[in-house]
Amino acid sequence: MSLNAPLRIVMFGGDLDPLSVTSASLQVSDDAGLPLAHITAVQDNLIEVFLVIDESIWADPPELVQVTLAGSPSPHGLRSRSGLRLGRSERLSFELESSISASHAPRLVSVGGRPLPVHGEVNFAEQLVLVFEGAIDPLTVSPRSCPLAPRRAGLSLSAVLPDCAWTLVGERFELSLDVGTGRGELRLNTRELGLRGPQGAAPSPQIQVDLLSGA
Repeated sequence: MSLNAPLRIVMFGGDLDPLSVTSASLQVSDDAGLPLAHITAVQDNLIEVFLVIDESIWADPPELVQVTLAGSPSPHGLRSRSGLRLGRSERLSFELESSISASHAPRLVSVGGRPLPVHGEVNFAEQLVLVFEGAIDPLTVSPRSCPLAPRRAGLSLSAVLPDCAWTLVGERFELSLDVGTGRGELRLNTRELGLRGPQGAAPSPQIQVDLLSGA
C-alpha cells in the first residue's frame, strides 16, 4: 500500500471505546523500532492509522510499519465501552511502497487559514499555508512551482519564490510557503502553480487571491 494509505485495524469482540485509543495503547514504529508520527481515527470497531509524511519520511520511507496494540495486563490497554480489555498485546506489520496515492485530483480548500471561496485580502506573517484535499506529488513541490506575484502599480517586479515545506496526512496536503518578512502586497494565481497530483492533475480551482505579507 502507499505511504499515505490508512492502516486499517478491525477490533472484534465488542464495541471499542474510542477514548482507550491513546499514545499509550497504540504505538507506531518502523522496522527498526523507531517511532513514526501518526494520527488515528476511530469509528465503531475500526481504527485507521495515518502516517504524518514530511520531507524526511519521503526521502527515506519505511518499507515496513509496525503497529503495537496494548492489551492485558497493561493498565493502558485497548478496551470496549463495557470496560473489557484486549486480551493480550498485539503487534501488526504493514508493508508500504515508496509512493503516495489519491482518490481524486488535488483541490485547494484553504489559503492562510481562510476557507475557499476567499473574499477580500488574506493577511499573513512570514509563512502562507495552503491546504489541499487530495495529495500533491512531492516531486513537483519547489520554490519555482509556487510563485507569488508582487503587487506594485505600474512596476514589473520579479516573482517571489518562497521556500517550501509540506506535510501529508491521508489525502490532506498542507504546504507552507516561507516568503520572509516585509514582502507587502502579493498575489497567488493558481494557474501559475507547478504543483501536480500523483496522476499529473493540476490543483483546482483556478483563482487569484490577493495577499498581504507582514500583517
